[in-house]
Amino acid sequence: MKKFFLIAVTLVFLLSFAACSTIMAEYAEIDDSTSPLTGIFCVAHLNEGEVLTVAIHGFHITHPSVDELASGSTDVVRVEVLDERIEWINIALPPEDGLVGIDEELAATYYLHVVYSVRVLEVFQGNAEVGDIVEVMQMGGRLDNVEVINDDMIPFALGDDLVLFLITFDFVEGLPSILSNPVQSVYRYAPSIGRAMAANANAELENVHPDNHLTLTLEDLAQMRAR
Repeated sequence: MKKFFLIAVTLVFLLSFAACSTIMAEYAEIDDSTSPLTGIFCVAHLNEGEVLTVAIHGFHITHPSVDELASGSTDVVRVEVLDERIEWINIALPPEDGLVGIDEELAATYYLHVVYSVRVLEVFQGNAEVGDIVEVMQMGGRLDNVEVINDDMIPFALGDDLVLFLITFDFVEGLPSILSNPVQSVYRYAPSIGRAMAANANAELENVHPDNHLTLTLEDLAQMRAR
């Protein structure tokens, strides 16, 4: 059941951003096969100093409970944010035996992403280990003369202490993890919250996204770790 759900999330991830590429095509010529932006998302022949700005909004699955959010995630970890960069990433997943809809090679499809490097502080679910350096990507950012504005992106600040619900594509070497969904997957583990939680298992972590109405507590995290 969990694998089936992750398949669905993966396909939603790809299809939602494929839809965004149509928006991009309205603004860009797609005739430069030597560009690093090959595939559906390709920008060519912008004038010097001209900035191409594209606003996107992908759809996502909203979970009614923390349990379902965790079931739709491969990893749940507490992390410290170390660094960030912006780069073009090919999100066309390679063929993978058993994944519905990913049984043949997909055309390279590059999108601009902010990639965060984070250090794992605690593991509540998944195969990560304390001390691992993990990369997490969110679509958006500006590089050279292209800017992608993603109204669902949650900016991380260096030094942030966060709990993240992630989907990791273990079968794709080098591809960063993504948030399980862009609204419900990021919680702030502030020092004051940590002290309160030490005395009260029902104390709540801070929701980072204003549209997230789920409540995440230390007890929720402890239950994940015990599974």
